[in-house]
Amino acid sequence: NFSDLANNCQNARFPFSGAINNNSIANVCEGEQRRVYQVQSEVARVASTLLGKMDEGLTFNNPGRDARYRAFGEFLRGVSLGYLALFYDSATVVTAAMSPEEGGDLSDYKVVMDSAMVALQRAIDAAGTSGFAALDNAWIPTGTSLSGADFIRIIRSYRAGLRANIARTPAERAAVDWDA
Repeated sequence: NFSDLANNCQNARFPFSGAINNNSIANVCEGEQRRVYQVQSEVARVASTLLGKMDEGLTFNNPGRDARYRAFGEFLRGVSLGYLALFYDSATVVTAAMSPEEGGDLSDYKVVMDSAMVALQRAIDAAGTSGFAALDNAWIPTGTSLSGADFIRIIRSYRAGLRANIARTPAERAAVDWDA
């Protein structure tokens, strides 16, 4: 139910099974098609840079706060890379070891998703640290603060959603590890 006036690019997305990102000149959907890429790439870059600062010695002088910071940074990095893998065929995998000026090389969406899964596992590992400082409403808008166990449940939910949605072909869907 849409017009031919490119209402949020719906006309370019019909039928959904054949939708592509059109890179031609005067593409009316250009802004919407690059928005996810720009925002998620920026989140991955900022999270990676801050995690790199922790690797260089940045601390909050409290192991629980350090674990919370690392867990949340890896969570943001993992989710942003995961969404890039879902939406695009390639993206740059930015890491904490890269300088903020380093652009990196484009990687296949499967490599990007693998990197997202590794980051989400690191987030789970950090959130499971003894003394993990709870996340309050300023970190994730909820009705209550989140303990490490609560945050791990959220991370696992995102991880499961990304795993379930990355398959792009019938063969890939058949190969999904639904137990994971």
